[in-house]
Amino acid sequence: MRVQAVAGMEICGDEPGARLAFSAYETGVAALAHIVESGRLQHALWQTLQDGDVRLYAPAQCAGLEIGERAATLTLADGTTLTARLVVGADGAQSWVRQTAGRHADARRYGQLGVVANFAIARPHRGI
Repeated sequence: MRVQAVAGMEICGDEPGARLAFSAYETGVAALAHIVESGRLQHALWQTLQDGDVRLYAPAQCAGLEIGERAATLTLADGTTLTARLVVGADGAQSWVRQTAGRHADARRYGQLGVVANFAIARPHRGI
């Protein structure tokens, strides 16, 4: 109930007749995308991490980041140091990793708006 394949997309614009449609069938793929409720996705990812051969440092807070030619060293608030050839800053719009690494993000508004909602429908949506 909380995971849905997207078989097609229909996008309607403000102007009369402004419509754009995509179809998985017409493009020869099983699905254009999948919609997964974020709580379910987070739970599945967390379970996979806990059940796998992965060392977890959570909860943890980053305290320092040094980037060298061959590796980066991340220091946690408790003094633990981690060294890797790749650091991924997936810590949000105000990324500490990006700021500490001296990287700039060019954020700008592009005049579009999306709405996400859960609602009941009278007829089957057929993945569209």
